[in-house]
Amino acid sequence: ADNIMDTCSNISCEGGAIAARGNSVLHVLDGSFFFRNRANGDGGAIISSDQSSIVINSLLEGNTAFGNGGGLASVGNSSVVLKNGTVLRHGYASKSGGCLYSGGSLTVIDGSSKFEGCTCDVDGGAVYAFSSLEFQTVGDASSSTFDSNAAGSHGGAILTWHPIQVNFGHQIIIHNNTAGLDGGGVYSHSAVSLEIKEEGCPAALCEKISLGNGRCDPACMTRGCNWDNGDCNYRFEDAAQDVVQECDRSKCSPIDQEYLVNA
Repeated sequence: ADNIMDTCSNISCEGGAIAARGNSVLHVLDGSFFFRNRANGDGGAIISSDQSSIVINSLLEGNTAFGNGGGLASVGNSSVVLKNGTVLRHGYASKSGGCLYSGGSLTVIDGSSKFEGCTCDVDGGAVYAFSSLEFQTVGDASSSTFDSNAAGSHGGAILTWHPIQVNFGHQIIIHNNTAGLDGGGVYSHSAVSLEIKEEGCPAALCEKISLGNGRCDPACMTRGCNWDNGDCNYRFEDAAQDVVQECDRSKCSPIDQEYLVNA
């Protein structure tokens, strides 16, 4: 049965619904819901601190922190794994990290996830990442969507202090996010360089996916199509428009077909 934690309000402490501390390991999986929880400090729904670790596959919606991490906060030497299918929506933090405040040792987004409509008054409308942030792929492809999040200062979707690791096959979609100052989508702190790395394309993956231009493009393998408008037509518009288009595999051109771009 699904686990529902609705209006489990803790307004005097941290972790509106759950607080994991010490050396604990908490698994919150398979259809759990955290609605309208509140915390006077960090972690509107959940906080992980000390040496603890949390593995979660849940919907966190409408949670509030009068500190950091409207939905979830990781502090101290803790770690968090968001499993495939996790959704954080409409969270609010009076400080940073409207959906997620990642201040522990490591945060892993393992598979597809959504961060939607979260807000904060300071930095990182969806995610504030002081710790390492890694996007892992489940199966051939995964995607993480950051949509309509807002920060009062920097990083409408993400503020990061460390390089973000994106594994092969994981697509990050950043759409309609805003910031009061800098980085409407992503703000990388001045002490950190932002590096985009092109990886090699596995031959097996190229052989079984028809790309719009018939070539192996590692940056565009996550939907079975490439960036040419997302629907495998030959327009090659800018990526911000392309990525929100529906992928129509029937329009994909055969492997090895060649043509002139924008011809």
